[in-house]
Amino acid sequence: MIFPFLLLAVSAFLIGFVLGRNNYKPSRVFKPKTHSDYEQIQKEYENFLNYDGTEQR
Repeated sequence: MIFPFLLLAVSAFLIGFVLGRNNYKPSRVFKPKTHSDYEQIQKEYENFLNYDGTEQR
């Protein structure tokens, strides 16, 4: 009784694995961060830490 369900689960996994592997394309190309990128990240982090809960305009 459990054998057909087990067979169905394994076959569904294998079919999904094969189809997913064939259609895989990296969605993002990574570029090295520059000095200005780090300055922008630091500025955003400072703004986050300095937020006091007041309504923003």
